Amino acid sequence: MRSSQVIVSILFVTWSVILACSVGPLLDSGKSAPPPQVPPGQEVLFEVAHENFAWGYFHRGKYVNSEGEIWGFSYAPSDSAWRPADSDKPTLSELSDKYSHNPQLIGQIDGPTLQAMKARIGAASLGELTAWERRCADFGELRFWAYLSSDDTVYAAIPLRVAGDRSRRNLSDDATLLFEWLHQEIHGGGELPCDAD
Repeated sequence: MRSSQVIVSILFVTWSVILACSVGPLLDSGKSAPPPQVPPGQEVLFEVAHENFAWGYFHRGKYVNSEGEIWGFSYAPSDSAWRPADSDKPTLSELSDKYSHNPQLIGQIDGPTLQAMKARIGAASLGELTAWERRCADFGELRFWAYLSSDDTVYAAIPLRVAGDRSRRNLSDDATLLFEWLHQEIHGGGELPCDAD
């Protein structure tokens, strides 16, 4: 009886050591995986858009492409609403369709600034989002987004900040910095609609 207890104890210790050596580092190595990076060739990086359905369709905004160009787009009231198959992951074709409505080249971001902001997209994509809050009515939503694509055909829409009838924030430091930059430099600053913060 005693020898069987010794064998069981040896097997238990051996199994524990093997398990600790193989699984332990996977559980917590003290290092987190690096955030995803924007792949070379991703065409669309950022967007600021106001969309409203209160009195007919209103959709107007600006986006930043991989060349640092700032383009404006705007829908006419008679245009059909933009509705991608998955609003959290629009395709490049769906984004191109949206941006084809009255396109206008507005400006250019310098290379170092573009690279610095682009480098923050991956970390912003990992940020925690606040719950939606109701703020007002009939304004619609003013959205500040970054995009991240793994293959340049499907784009993950990364909310940085949404203001208007509903409000939401991305709590990561990178998302906050990107929102502030987009708000001041691309959108033109000013008070956010219906926003108490």
